[in-house]
Amino acid sequence: LRVTDEFFEQGDVELARGMDVTPCCDRTKQSRVAVQKMFITFLCAPFFDAIATLYPVLQRDVDRLHQNKETWASYTDAELEASREPPYDAHTSSSPLSSSTPDLINFGPHDLAPP
Repeated sequence: LRVTDEFFEQGDVELARGMDVTPCCDRTKQSRVAVQKMFITFLCAPFFDAIATLYPVLQRDVDRLHQNKETWASYTDAELEASREPPYDAHTSSSPLSSSTPDLINFGPHDLAPP
């Protein structure tokens, strides 16, 4: 939801400034599900697919990314809003990732050792 929040906030600013609203940032014309799938398809997947060719250890995470994209098709915007967690606060939380988000790609620098 954070990515779509950011996109929609950008669209709100564009609208407030009298600018044409970027299509993927227009909350009146786009669904969160469609924007998330677009973000994965056109930005995340090409990047991580390329990185996985250099660091094969990441392939399982790339496979998970593609599975996540397919999972988005089963959601509606109303379901996403209903499941929204409170905003992450860096001053009171130890991690922005919760135990209820098992499908997020999570890897560290130790996973990026050259082959």
